[in-house]
Amino acid sequence: MDPKKHEDLEFAYGSGHNNPLQAVDPGLVYDAYEADYTDFLCMQGYNTTSLRLIIGDNSSFCNTSKSGRAWNLYCPSFSVAVEDGHQIKAVFTGTVTNVGPPNSTYTLSTYMPASIIVTVEPSVLSFSTIGENKSFTVQVYGPMIAQQPIISGAIMWKYRDYMVRSPLVVYTNLPAMEDDHRIKVVFNRTFANVGSPNSTDTLSMHMPTSIAVTIKPPFSSFSVLGEKKSFTVKDYGPNITQQPIISGTILWSVLRRFTHLSLVLYTLPSPCLRF
Repeated sequence: MDPKKHEDLEFAYGSGHNNPLQAVDPGLVYDAYEADYTDFLCMQGYNTTSLRLIIGDNSSFCNTSKSGRAWNLYCPSFSVAVEDGHQIKAVFTGTVTNVGPPNSTYTLSTYMPASIIVTVEPSVLSFSTIGENKSFTVQVYGPMIAQQPIISGAIMWKYRDYMVRSPLVVYTNLPAMEDDHRIKVVFNRTFANVGSPNSTDTLSMHMPTSIAVTIKPPFSSFSVLGEKKSFTVKDYGPNITQQPIISGTILWSVLRRFTHLSLVLYTLPSPCLRF
């Protein structure tokens, strides 16, 4: 929980420690339903086929095939991804539900470095019944940033002993080149012979046909124990977006001995705080 020890700040340790006593009576909550997460996944690049695998509902579908930022998912956090060298500019819509006292008025407080302007409208949320919903808009503006470390702040709604805190994080996102999402990886590995002094390990591997894997050399010959040999693995494949994990194996074998190497490819998720 120490920001001095975690460079990723909220992305590393979340929004803070859980308080079980306050959790049973939080005052306000952010309601998120299945449809909200469906929209989020679709905006992150999942298609209808992959969406149904995740949700387990064959009636689910994506309304759009165009990827984008799903900022309005009703989770109690806000993250602003700014393309490197661009100005900070973002608008969010938040909706909270009153699960505390029926007649309550929450007032706003925020903290953020002075260089970033955060405005929230309205600045007061008044509730008359339990289960009542209120929406608000968060606007974040700031200067151009380049290779900026993560900037942390928060939005807080306060009423008596209740404090509903939403982290607000700004970070830079390096622009992607057109072929950045194409699978293209090169590994160099070295292993040592601890088996027979005179042996030749031959190669076999398993990988989905859409991924091209080449390994050079395709065999390794050893003459003494402890001798080392190196090999190069090259992986090539198509552009992938929010692709489920792709697994494969590389096997070096001699007689009945096998050296098994796992080969796993995966996509990095778009940054989104979840607390």
